[in-house]
Amino acid sequence: MEIKSSCLVIADISGYTRFVMLHTTSLLHAETIISDLLEAVITQSEHPLTIAKLEGDAVFLYATVEGDQRMAARTVLKQVTEFFDAFRTKERALIGCNTCGCPACRSIDKLHLKAVLHHGEVVIKKVGQFLELAGESVILIHRLLKNSITIKDYILMTDTYYQLSGGLDGERVESRTEHAEGMGDVSVKVYYLREKIPLPPPAPARISEPGTEAAILYERMNDYSYRRLSGLEPRRRFSSLPDMKLTWLSRMDYAIGRLIPQIIASLSRVFPKKR
Repeated sequence: MEIKSSCLVIADISGYTRFVMLHTTSLLHAETIISDLLEAVITQSEHPLTIAKLEGDAVFLYATVEGDQRMAARTVLKQVTEFFDAFRTKERALIGCNTCGCPACRSIDKLHLKAVLHHGEVVIKKVGQFLELAGESVILIHRLLKNSITIKDYILMTDTYYQLSGGLDGERVESRTEHAEGMGDVSVKVYYLREKIPLPPPAPARISEPGTEAAILYERMNDYSYRRLSGLEPRRRFSSLPDMKLTWLSRMDYAIGRLIPQIIASLSRVFPKKR
C-alpha cells in the first residue's frame, strides 16, 4: 500500500432520457453507442494517465505525480480537452451512420460528456492483480459528479487542481461552490465546452452498403444484442441506463424493434420521396 500525490479524472457520458429506454432494441443499442463513445475518449488517454476503473458510461483515471506537479496537472488537463474532441468526432460519425430508427440511435445528438478533475493524495493498494485507489480525494471527485450544473458539456476542477494547472488558456471560467455529500462545500472552477459547429440532425434510417462504417456499426450492435439476450455477454454497469432484466419478451421486443426500422428503411430506398 502506498500514498501518492495524484491527478484524478472522471469522464462521464450521459444524456439519454427515460423515454429512449422503453424498448429492448433501444436499450441495447444505447449500451453499444455509449461504449463506442467511451472507447473514443479512452483512446485519447496516454502517459501519465492510467485507467483506475472502467464502468459502462464513465472512466476513472489517475496520474501519480513524482516531480513537477504543475507540469503534470497541465499535461493531464490538455488530455482531458482532447477527450471532448474525440467524443464529438465519434458522435458525428455515429449520427452519420443512421442505420437504425430506434430512439437511442435517433438521439445520439442528445449525449454529452463531462469531466471532473481533482488533485490530492490517494491510497494505492494492490488487490489481486489490480491496483485500487482509495482515500478522501477519491471519494470527493466521485461526489462532485453529482452537482448543480445544468449545462451538459463541461470540465469541472477543484480550486486545488485549477491552481496547479492554471486552467484553460483563452476560455471563460466560472467560479462556483458545489456541495459534496458528507464532505461539505467545495470551491470549483467550471469551463463550459459548447459545440462550435452544431451537430447534424439525424437523417432517416437507411440500409448501408456492406463494408461501410455504418454497416459495421449495425453488425456490431446486432452481435452485442444477440450476446446480451442469449446471456453470453454480461451487462456492463451503466449508471445512466436502467438495469432491465432480459426475458423471452425482451427477445421478441428486440426482434420486432430491429425488423420494423429495416422494413421502413428498405421501403424508403425502393420508393424514395418525390421532390
